[in-house]
Amino acid sequence: MPDAILCKSGALTDDEFDIIKNHPTEGLYVLEGHPLTPIVKNAVGLHHERIDGRGYPNQLRGDDLPIDAKLIALCDAFDAMTSQRPYRQPMTKETAIELVEKNLDTQFDAALGARFVALAKAGSFDTIIAHTDEGIPLHHCPTCGPTITQYSTDKPGQHLHCPICLQQAELIQKDNQYTLKPTGKKLPPAQQRRRPDMALIRKVIHDTIRSIPVQSLLDRANQSNEIKGA
Repeated sequence: MPDAILCKSGALTDDEFDIIKNHPTEGLYVLEGHPLTPIVKNAVGLHHERIDGRGYPNQLRGDDLPIDAKLIALCDAFDAMTSQRPYRQPMTKETAIELVEKNLDTQFDAALGARFVALAKAGSFDTIIAHTDEGIPLHHCPTCGPTITQYSTDKPGQHLHCPICLQQAELIQKDNQYTLKPTGKKLPPAQQRRRPDMALIRKVIHDTIRSIPVQSLLDRANQSNEIKGA
């Protein structure tokens, strides 16, 4: 998605929102040909569909939506509501929970949503909200709020930047605490994209493999490939 749209501080035009609505399809395009795509394609391509059929890109509704898409829709919306955005401050956990509850059986699946709300109210997501990884909260940009990501592999002296205003800051460690010291410099837009957090990605993959029936997933992937071959 173009940075000019993602970082826009005002309301999107209809044309800009049409571009935004392309991102599930673009995600599927990025994954095309990967042998494990069948495992995640519903979550990637359908996470903006709604139970009432008013979502995108396919306007699916109700039982036509697979469970993984319904689940990721909840997680994605909750994360968006509790995160800093160029056009608004992050919502409190309580406000985000209330909005999820109000939209059960319209935007979100009622049964999954009720379970999600119960977990949120119990504090299960408190270490996720406004964090970049376990134990690493987002750093505050003086202008934009909690927007600056610190990876677990980042070291003192490294330069981080706000993804909204592109102001740079140096990572400082003192008494086992990390803080940021503004450099007074701005990152050139062409260098805005940070490297992938490979350590976090690897951890998520390992945790996922330990908690799911691997053979079942492999069988699903093989079945999908057999159908394509037929």
